[in-house]
Amino acid sequence: MGQYRVIVVDDEEEIREGIIRKIDWNALGYEVVGSAENGVEALELAEHLHPDVIMTDIKMSFMDGLQLCQHIAEKMPSVKMIIFSGFDDFEYAQRAIKLNVTEYLLKPVNAQELTQTLQKLKCQLDQELADQRDIEKLRRNYQESLPVLREQFLVGLLEGRVPQQRVQAQAEMFQLHLAAKYWTVALVHAEGDSAQALADATPLRSAQELVPLSVAKTVGEILGRFCHFTSFSLYG
Repeated sequence: MGQYRVIVVDDEEEIREGIIRKIDWNALGYEVVGSAENGVEALELAEHLHPDVIMTDIKMSFMDGLQLCQHIAEKMPSVKMIIFSGFDDFEYAQRAIKLNVTEYLLKPVNAQELTQTLQKLKCQLDQELADQRDIEKLRRNYQESLPVLREQFLVGLLEGRVPQQRVQAQAEMFQLHLAAKYWTVALVHAEGDSAQALADATPLRSAQELVPLSVAKTVGEILGRFCHFTSFSLYG
């Protein structure tokens, strides 16, 4: 797992550099990829560098920290925001909470407090990344299963096993167009000399499992000239 990317934002260069220096970023699993002195500059950097975390002061010229958080929340909702503030003001904290700011820390921020905050945030980022990977894995598995699920649906449709109220929803899921007044069902079966001829025509002549694919391809080329159709294979 790579390092999480951080941008530090404060209108005082000494504070920015102090924050960057006082933390062992690599040990915590982070990398400071940029710094900015106001919200406008930080927003431009964020759009270019795609950080995972933005640490920002509240009071800055041109665009303050809360305005920056609002823009980031709209454009990059997955980015985590940590706000530094020299104001122990409930209104600021309340506005930060509404913007889903991850942490609201009062200045001066010491290294121990910031380290603990970053450790806690890394656990959250790790979990979100793991969840995202699980979702992607499930999505890939689902996409790989679609052809089989589609065939099962079509077989069930022919055998009358699909409840009428579920037909349209499942047809849309499998991208099948069933809005026709009449349907014709045809069964194509190759055996004996015909099957052997199709097998001989394939690059792998011994691969009998390719015969159904050859049949489907031939039928598709013929029917495609005359009508809209959906084809699938029956095994066994």
